[in-house]
Amino acid sequence: MAFIFTIFAIIGVNLFVGKQYQFCRATEEPLADGTWPISEDASWQCHTDDMCREYPNSDLADAKVARCGDIYEEFGRDPVAYDNVYDIESINYDITNFNSVINASVTIF
Repeated sequence: MAFIFTIFAIIGVNLFVGKQYQFCRATEEPLADGTWPISEDASWQCHTDDMCREYPNSDLADAKVARCGDIYEEFGRDPVAYDNVYDIESINYDITNFNSVINASVTIF
């Protein structure tokens, strides 16, 4: 069983690393101070920019909409430091994820 869990954990990490940290972001890219604010109107996770389309950015031009972004994968920053993911209930307080083989094995178990 450990071998099977490890194989599926490795596959899960390759497919899903950082995917839990995609939120509708209030700006197109991170700010100069390194943070990337989450859109207050859309507080849930997203998978594509289309999921954020109905939430216009107040910081950008009217034609721009909130962008679905992942600070972990796209910009190589720690989501715990920037998004405080331990406090976000929708991602199970960062307990179950596929960001490492160990966490993925626990998630699969």
